[in-house]
Formats: sequence, C-alpha cells, structure tokens
Amino acid sequence: MKTTDANYKEIMNVVNKHNRVINRENELMEMGYCVAERRMGSGGVGQIKNLKNEIRIQIGYGHTGNNYASCIIIKK
Repeated sequence: MKTTDANYKEIMNVVNKHNRVINRENELMEMGYCVAERRMGSGGVGQIKNLKNEIRIQIGYGHTGNNYASCIIIKK
C-alpha cells in the first residue's frame, strides 16, 4: 500500500475531526490503518516520515526526549 494524497487527506480529515488522540486512533483502526507509537522527532501532527520499510504519518502529540508519538504505519 502506497501513501497517496487521498490517504493523507483521509487521515488528516479524521485528525481534524477529533480532538482526542484515542478517538483518532479508534476511527483510523476501524478504517483499516495500522496505528502504533513510534519515534517521530520534531515536526508535529501531520508530519510524514519516509523510512526504508515504512511510511509514518503522525496523528498524536510527541512526548519524551525523542518525541514518541501515535502514528499511522504504512508498509512499503
């Protein structure tokens, strides 16, 4: 599954619809997305991190020194 503009818009619509991160996670999991907490670094909600094996889209706030955050994981 590749990240397209449609995927990103769909994810960000859910993010903008819900203030609470848990509600975002629940709706996105119902839609079939893989949600997990991963190291995202600085950038904030909506940030896209393109890695070797996966693409991450941040859907929650960052915490701890390395800014771990809830994100959507899309395998390449």
